Amino acid sequence: MRKNSDGEDPCRKLTRALYCEPMSVTFPRVLNLLLAVGVASSCGDALVASDGGGDAAPTTDGGASDANVPDGSAPDAPTGDAGSFGDHAFWFAFHACNSKTTNCGDPQNHRVYLSTTNDFSTFSVLPNWGLQGSVPDVVRRGNTVYVYVPGRVIRLRAGAAAPEAAASVKVVDLSLGWVDPSLTVDSNGRLVMFLMRGGGPGSGDPATCPQGETSCTKQFDSATEVDGSDGTEFKLDTGDRVSMTITPGGGGSFPGASDPDVFFDGKYNMYISHGSNLSLWQSTDLRGTYTQLKATPSDYISQSGGIGAGHFDTKTNKYWTFVHVNEGKTAVIKRAIHDGLTTTIPTSSWSTILTGTTAGLGADFNVESPSLAENK
Repeated sequence: MRKNSDGEDPCRKLTRALYCEPMSVTFPRVLNLLLAVGVASSCGDALVASDGGGDAAPTTDGGASDANVPDGSAPDAPTGDAGSFGDHAFWFAFHACNSKTTNCGDPQNHRVYLSTTNDFSTFSVLPNWGLQGSVPDVVRRGNTVYVYVPGRVIRLRAGAAAPEAAASVKVVDLSLGWVDPSLTVDSNGRLVMFLMRGGGPGSGDPATCPQGETSCTKQFDSATEVDGSDGTEFKLDTGDRVSMTITPGGGGSFPGASDPDVFFDGKYNMYISHGSNLSLWQSTDLRGTYTQLKATPSDYISQSGGIGAGHFDTKTNKYWTFVHVNEGKTAVIKRAIHDGLTTTIPTSSWSTILTGTTAGLGADFNVESPSLAENK
């Protein structure tokens, strides 16, 4: 998770400033201006999605348009092949930002890219991407690849040279909003979205507790696609997938929590991000209750980066974990290959797989928030 010099994640810092601090006289006018250019719908840690209920922050369905980005803030998409899905092994999504010329702490300046890869040593970034958004999650179902950012989905159809315009996403029966989508496909071919519940304006940073509270409960839930909605409408599943107590002031197991990511190895595994650490939770049922599998010696499966993504490779029976971390003046994406989930991944297991340079964007670009999906 990228941090400012004061140690705080800049996206979350902006979120708190926009939505979570007590409102001043000028705040509504400032917020309305920022929402008009898509800030609320582009920050992965901002509270941006709702079903229209009372306090949840609004979303827009046009946030992926270049018209919503100030001139000069968007990198050009690298050249490459567009069109059919081809025979590559994986889709890989990430967001990027020019750290030298742009304020990357402002999620309005993040751009979402979709790439293909076979072995994570080389990537082909698709043209016609570089779309406004932050903290993407990618999943393929049939002839459509879906890239979700909070409150919106961008769909690429097989054979199309460019993605469709972004569409709004809502979760019915969830009036207080949600953040941090992670998608999978169930045995009936329906999309299932994992998410973290978050409060509305004035309720505080959704990854921590409301102001004045020393501990609180965070709920990670799932929602199932409504038939015929093509990934734009979901109905909340019964019960919590994970319910955990966090203690931002210290004294507990978790100071904060965000960014679930779900993958399958015979059981369903969920990574949850705690700053630069990842905890692991498991269930035998996709929509069941997930319990923590504590790694040794730290309880965390990883202490080497934030906003993780996981994958179990059936060909090698190895696990792959992806995070982004700061290296020098930019952020890069790293992968670790490991045998199991019971031991904290050692530092020596991590290797850099994607930088601004290898993505074809430039040496000054941050690349962050990895997400992958098999091309099948």
